[in-house]
Amino acid sequence: MVQPNANDDLTFEDLNIPYLSDARYLHLSAFVGDGPLDAQRGLMEVLPAGVKVSLDPGELYAHRGMEAILPLIERSAIIFATDHEICALMGADDYRAGCQEIASHGPEMVVCKRGEQGTYLFSREGEAEFRPQEAVEVVDNTGAGDVYDAGFLAGLLLKRPLHDCLALAHAMAAKSLGGYGRQRYPDAGDIKEITGG
Repeated sequence: MVQPNANDDLTFEDLNIPYLSDARYLHLSAFVGDGPLDAQRGLMEVLPAGVKVSLDPGELYAHRGMEAILPLIERSAIIFATDHEICALMGADDYRAGCQEIASHGPEMVVCKRGEQGTYLFSREGEAEFRPQEAVEVVDNTGAGDVYDAGFLAGLLLKRPLHDCLALAHAMAAKSLGGYGRQRYPDAGDIKEITGG
């Protein structure tokens, strides 16, 4: 059941800080309203340093500008964004330069999603690129970016090299693109099949 604008009611007091503090990774995405963004900013102030944060600002936060989400970026280990979102966020023409600028604010890596053109990753250890081998038939792209993020994080949790994390993220997103809504969302079985484990 969908309740329009329900997310706008989220406040810092709604967050279960002890529960969130036990996470290895905490993934954040964008909200429309100001209240949830304030809650996320407050969470960044109290979250233990051992919890790695990943953030996908999406178009919503990218268009708010860097100043609005800087507390989230500074606390994040990983930023996921499309090339267009990075350019909008940084006011840049070049996504590569934008990734480097974002990383200068604290994140260990910036994962730039470029659709069928693959991924550009900028990290403290250097740069990497991943290009998918085959074109994917897109039935519906709803949620594909979120599935991509989850695939990459799954690779990290499985302690895979970064290139393997990128490959897993692309494979998971490609599967999700083959169906409507959540119809083809990958599951644990898909991860085992792709990773061989």
